[in-house]
Amino acid sequence: MLLDLYARIAKPISRWSVVLWLVLAASAGWFLYELFRPAGADGRVPISLIVFLWAAFLIAVGQCFAVIPPPVDPRAKFVARFVARVKRGSLWMLAIVTTALFGLVALLSVRAAGMYVHAFWD
Repeated sequence: MLLDLYARIAKPISRWSVVLWLVLAASAGWFLYELFRPAGADGRVPISLIVFLWAAFLIAVGQCFAVIPPPVDPRAKFVARFVARVKRGSLWMLAIVTTALFGLVALLSVRAAGMYVHAFWD
């Protein structure tokens, strides 16, 4: 079920991979520029970092879950069943880690948005 969800999400994302790679490169450049700027960071570093993390996350989902191996065939030989289970098991572990990272990036995004709203009202 989780693998199917990520497979459905990955198909449209993989079509936009060139745009996502450009966004990733631009946000990385923006982040480095803001970080090493002589005048110092004026608060735009978290925005560029959040954009970088979202672009990297979407690229990873598009690349890792574009093709899901088929379910294990119970009539197959032992080696084929073992290989299929290892592939699907490792993809399940990757899906769980991806979900946790999604939560982390979402939390960081909310915190950064809160920081900018707080700075705007002060």
